[in-house]
Amino acid sequence: MCFDMPLGRFLGEEKGATLSDQIKQRMRKLYKGGTFENVSLDINEVIKEVLGLLRSEAAKRRVLLEMDLEPELPAASGDRVQIQQVMMNLCINGLDAMNSLSDRTGKLSVRTRVHGDALIRVEVQDNGVGLRDPDRIFEAFFTTKENGMAGAFHLSSNHRTT
Repeated sequence: MCFDMPLGRFLGEEKGATLSDQIKQRMRKLYKGGTFENVSLDINEVIKEVLGLLRSEAAKRRVLLEMDLEPELPAASGDRVQIQQVMMNLCINGLDAMNSLSDRTGKLSVRTRVHGDALIRVEVQDNGVGLRDPDRIFEAFFTTKENGMAGAFHLSSNHRTT
């Protein structure tokens, strides 16, 4: 099933504001030595929440948000806020990669699939200009952004989350 945004039917403005506040509170706790909260997660729900928070920014940038979420995913476990933060970072990077598009509308797609026996694959794809040297994305603090400040984490070649 594929949904085109806006995500207003999935998240109301009030719920989005509350979710944003929860993410900020949990991130502050984590940075102050808070504990990892390992809980059962519906990855599709986490994605809907994150894209709901990004919908107005995507609209400002003239980027279409698209979800293709497999309905019967196995439950995952992890820290909800950390997974939301990773998804948010990947999506913002995708939006940033489309800043220079002038000849076409940007499109950010998020897709989930069952992978193997009990794994979940999450794909985030944009139609931006691409990377000149894609192997460098695995280097800590590598960035293509003009200000030169990469995110606080680097991509790992191990995609398994438990």
